[in-house]
Amino acid sequence: MLNSARSTALADNPGAPMQRLADQLSGLTPPHAAAEFAQARPSPAVEAAIKRSAQLAALAAKRAQRERNRTFAGSVVESFVSACSFVPYALVALILRVVVARVFFINGQAMIDGPRVPISIPDLISLANLKFNVGFSTAINTSVVLPFEVKASTFDMFLTHYAAVPMPSTLAAYLASYGAFILPVMLVLGLGTRFAALGLLIMTAMINLVMPEAFWTSHAYWAAMLLVLLSRGAGEISFDHIARTMSHR
Repeated sequence: MLNSARSTALADNPGAPMQRLADQLSGLTPPHAAAEFAQARPSPAVEAAIKRSAQLAALAAKRAQRERNRTFAGSVVESFVSACSFVPYALVALILRVVVARVFFINGQAMIDGPRVPISIPDLISLANLKFNVGFSTAINTSVVLPFEVKASTFDMFLTHYAAVPMPSTLAAYLASYGAFILPVMLVLGLGTRFAALGLLIMTAMINLVMPEAFWTSHAYWAAMLLVLLSRGAGEISFDHIARTMSHR
């Protein structure tokens, strides 16, 4: 009968044995041990790891916020930079070559003497677009002095005004006179561009020795353009590019 009654009680309350066991264990545990267990803290290594994780999460949140806050102005700037990359260097190099060659060639014409060759280029734009009645002329009518000899005034100039150049005045007069004719032609054609740019850069340095006051008004700009050509070359619109392409076949 006793076993039957106990079986009936277990069936009515199946968790009663576990509850009695828990009560007995809690009675065996000292009160201060339970309080210390409740107040237990993680180790310093665990705390550092948790703090580091929180910092990384904060940085990731800031980075995500910056990406979300990209302004319209930033998008416009990026689009502009991407568009500028489509400007071919070949065109930039051609403009630089013509601009800097013109400066030295015109100044060199006054230093030499020889037969004058007329150059006439017709107005090709008007010929190709007669029906549009172009309102300006692109025809070129000029002449070029061939370097048959160096003028006497050039020798006098290097004896007096350019006496600070660190080389004999006669040699300097010859090099400057013929260099100011040959090197600009090479530069425009894109033939031996780096050698021509280096030669004109040396001439610029020599001129700056005599006229240092003109450095920021002209010499610095000549040197900047020549350094670009010396570093990057003539580009694809040049005889250098044609020769390089043919040599690789």
